[in-house]
Amino acid sequence: MPKRIISSKLVDARSLAIYQLDNFVNYVQSIDPELNLDEATQVAAIALHHLPTLFVDNPELVERLKERAATVKSQSRRKARRSMN
Repeated sequence: MPKRIISSKLVDARSLAIYQLDNFVNYVQSIDPELNLDEATQVAAIALHHLPTLFVDNPELVERLKERAATVKSQSRRKARRSMN
Protein backbone atom coordinates (compact mmCIF):
# COMPACT_ATOMS: atom_id res chain seq x y z
CA MET A 1 0.00 0.00 0.00
CA PRO A 2 1.54 3.34 -1.02
CA LYS A 3 2.18 5.93 1.65
CA ARG A 4 -0.12 8.92 1.66
CA ILE A 5 1.15 12.37 2.43
CA ILE A 6 -0.97 13.82 5.19
CA SER A 7 -1.39 17.59 5.17
CA SER A 8 -1.10 19.72 8.27
CA LYS A 9 -4.77 20.64 7.74
CA LEU A 10 -5.74 16.97 8.05
CA VAL A 11 -3.55 16.54 11.12
CA ASP A 12 -5.27 19.57 12.70
CA ALA A 13 -8.73 18.25 11.79
CA ARG A 14 -7.93 14.83 13.26
CA SER A 15 -6.60 16.45 16.43
CA LEU A 16 -9.87 18.37 16.75
CA ALA A 17 -11.86 15.16 16.22
CA ILE A 18 -9.85 13.37 18.92
CA TYR A 19 -10.36 16.29 21.30
CA GLN A 20 -14.12 16.21 20.69
CA LEU A 21 -14.20 12.43 21.09
CA ASP A 22 -12.48 12.83 24.45
CA ASN A 23 -15.13 15.37 25.46
CA PHE A 24 -17.85 12.94 24.39
CA VAL A 25 -16.28 10.11 26.41
CA ASN A 26 -16.27 12.43 29.43
CA TYR A 27 -19.94 13.17 28.78
CA VAL A 28 -20.71 9.44 28.64
CA GLN A 29 -18.95 9.02 31.98
CA SER A 30 -21.03 11.87 33.42
CA ILE A 31 -24.18 9.95 32.45
CA ASP A 32 -22.88 6.79 34.14
CA PRO A 33 -20.05 7.62 36.56
CA GLU A 34 -19.52 3.92 37.28
CA LEU A 35 -18.05 3.43 33.78
CA ASN A 36 -14.28 3.36 33.71
CA LEU A 37 -12.47 5.10 30.86
CA ASP A 38 -12.24 2.11 28.51
CA GLU A 39 -15.92 1.26 29.08
CA ALA A 40 -16.97 4.86 28.46
CA THR A 41 -14.88 4.87 25.29
CA GLN A 42 -16.60 1.68 24.11
CA VAL A 43 -20.02 3.22 24.77
CA ALA A 44 -18.97 6.34 22.86
CA ALA A 45 -17.86 4.13 19.94
CA ILE A 46 -21.24 2.39 19.96
CA ALA A 47 -22.96 5.79 19.90
CA LEU A 48 -20.80 6.90 16.96
CA HIS A 49 -21.64 3.68 15.14
CA HIS A 50 -25.35 4.47 15.46
CA LEU A 51 -25.00 8.17 14.63
CA PRO A 52 -25.97 7.79 10.93
CA THR A 53 -29.30 6.28 11.98
CA LEU A 54 -29.92 9.26 14.25
CA PHE A 55 -29.41 11.55 11.27
CA VAL A 56 -31.65 9.46 9.00
CA ASP A 57 -34.40 9.58 11.62
CA ASN A 58 -33.99 13.34 12.17
CA PRO A 59 -33.82 15.28 8.88
CA GLU A 60 -33.42 18.57 10.78
CA LEU A 61 -30.07 17.27 12.06
CA VAL A 62 -29.01 16.56 8.49
CA GLU A 63 -29.87 20.14 7.54
CA ARG A 64 -27.87 21.50 10.48
CA LEU A 65 -24.95 19.28 9.48
CA LYS A 66 -25.15 20.58 5.91
CA GLU A 67 -25.14 24.16 7.24
CA ARG A 68 -22.03 23.42 9.31
CA ALA A 69 -20.37 21.78 6.31
CA ALA A 70 -21.08 24.85 4.18
CA THR A 71 -19.58 27.10 6.86
CA VAL A 72 -16.46 24.96 7.16
CA LYS A 73 -16.00 24.85 3.37
CA SER A 74 -16.47 28.60 3.09
CA GLN A 75 -13.97 29.34 5.87
CA SER A 76 -11.44 26.88 4.47
CA ARG A 77 -11.67 28.24 0.94
CA ARG A 78 -11.51 31.84 2.15
CA LYS A 79 -8.27 31.01 4.02
CA ALA A 80 -6.87 29.28 0.94
CA ARG A 81 -7.60 32.32 -1.23
CA ARG A 82 -5.96 34.65 1.31
CA SER A 83 -2.82 32.54 1.44
CA MET A 84 -2.55 32.63 -2.36
CA ASN A 85 -2.48 36.47 -2.35
